[in-house]
Amino acid sequence: MFCHQGFGLTWLAHLLDLPPPAVWTGFWLAPSSVTTVLFETRSADWATPRCLSVGDVSHLYAARLPVQPRGLRGNLA
Repeated sequence: MFCHQGFGLTWLAHLLDLPPPAVWTGFWLAPSSVTTVLFETRSADWATPRCLSVGDVSHLYAARLPVQPRGLRGNLA
């Protein structure tokens, strides 16, 4: 699924049963980052979402591309 930070964090909060305001203030997704959620099968009827990574940018570093700080307001000098 492709989405931007606002919807991405809201969807992640929903999947992980976390309060959206806590996720909005505590997580940041860099532009072009990858978040991986595994839906672990628990039975024939249920799967549990497990967050394997949030906002991974290793593919950008591997390609020697910069990570843009868009969405971060503080601590940038």
